[in-house]
Amino acid sequence: MQTSRATVDRLLDPENDSATLITLEKAALVLGKRLRVALVGQMKEPLQTQMIPTRIESTLAQYDITVSSITRMDTLWNTMLRLRSDDGKEYALRLYNSAIRDIKLIRQEIAFIRHVASFADIQVPVSIPTREGDEIATVYVDEDPTFACMFEWIEGEDLRGRASVETARLIGRATACLHRAARTYPFPVSGDGMRESYRWDEGLVSEHHAWIDQRDAVIGPERSTLLHKIVDQVAAQLTAIPKTRDTYGMIHADLHQGNFIEHDGVVAVIDFDQLGRGHFAYDLANVRTELKSEPVDTDALWHAVKTGYSEILPLPLQSDADLEPFLLAGELGFLDWYYNSPNPEVREQLSARFEHTWTVLLSML
Repeated sequence: MQTSRATVDRLLDPENDSATLITLEKAALVLGKRLRVALVGQMKEPLQTQMIPTRIESTLAQYDITVSSITRMDTLWNTMLRLRSDDGKEYALRLYNSAIRDIKLIRQEIAFIRHVASFADIQVPVSIPTREGDEIATVYVDEDPTFACMFEWIEGEDLRGRASVETARLIGRATACLHRAARTYPFPVSGDGMRESYRWDEGLVSEHHAWIDQRDAVIGPERSTLLHKIVDQVAAQLTAIPKTRDTYGMIHADLHQGNFIEHDGVVAVIDFDQLGRGHFAYDLANVRTELKSEPVDTDALWHAVKTGYSEILPLPLQSDADLEPFLLAGELGFLDWYYNSPNPEVREQLSARFEHTWTVLLSML
């Protein structure tokens, strides 16, 4: 039985208990979100807001699932929905932002997730094929293609604000499991076409010069000069680091606490839409930055992360000092996201993170 537009509208009605809105500060400590003004300029507002019910209806028509409830989880880029079917099963439906035009990028993300899922000791959300067997549902709105994917629902709660030494150890293990999978995946090289626009190494860092110049009036001359110096410093440091299969490959690149889901002592990893090539230490720097926001002994948590990681793989760094360029790359990536996002909620939600970032960077003067 197909889920009708009337049913979708009813299930999305805020007065309906099943349509509970959940605000997720997904980008709270994200490292290097790849949003550029040029890309966002292609986005048609009706496709991203008013047309969402139409997209949901047309997407669900491609699956053999009758939906009884929809919970919309407001994120800052894609639209995420939690679905419950008539038989009680739950799913996650991701409506990709309408600015995303390259379906190959999505297929590559899904292929890597399936590779990770082939290892028994890590849980990730595997995609569910449409009725026709495609892992991506395509919906045309005003003749423009938009994309969606259905994923298995990962039961549990994210770890924001509730990390412990034990969960930190499990985070370390989960991160190492991702990198172990990456070590057995084709090694990324220039020209291979594997999500090459998602680079989390010196390639991305060097690109920051352009937006810093564009935002000079907002940033201010003194801070702009400082940012340019930091970009040159970090790019040089990252360029000097060897890229080997043991330390470099496809990385998650968005390992904030909201993307670790804990249930009955098991930690799963979700949300691979920033998947790209980079040093494994970049992911660990992301985790390290996240831990600093926890209301407990962050040094103990970080030690637990390294302990958990080492249970699966050797750490991809000799000492914590090796993380410095990756931590700074993360701060630059955050400012890129903050200054260039078209969504005003980013600046409203992330003001505290913004002030912290500038405190860190200004201390380098």
